[in-house]
Amino acid sequence: SLSLLGGINTVFLFNNEVYSSSDKSNKVGETEDISTLIFKSVIGISLEHPLTRKLYLSFSPTYKYQLNKFNKASIGSSRLQFFDITTAISYHF
Repeated sequence: SLSLLGGINTVFLFNNEVYSSSDKSNKVGETEDISTLIFKSVIGISLEHPLTRKLYLSFSPTYKYQLNKFNKASIGSSRLQFFDITTAISYHF
């Protein structure tokens, strides 16, 4: 089967902390002006192929575009774009 995907993803930022790359246990500070709630639009397709009567293999390429800025203080448009491919085996009841 072929399905269209669309919607909004949300990302929540917790523990606004910065650590040294050489010593992960050494906290060096906190970030400033980073959005704690990020929204991304999602569009893609999902292809699903039956392996047995109830077991399916799925393949889902999606494109994600960040709707709000990651850094609130940035002057330009610092919106991220992602291309994501997900594969899965699912069981239908």
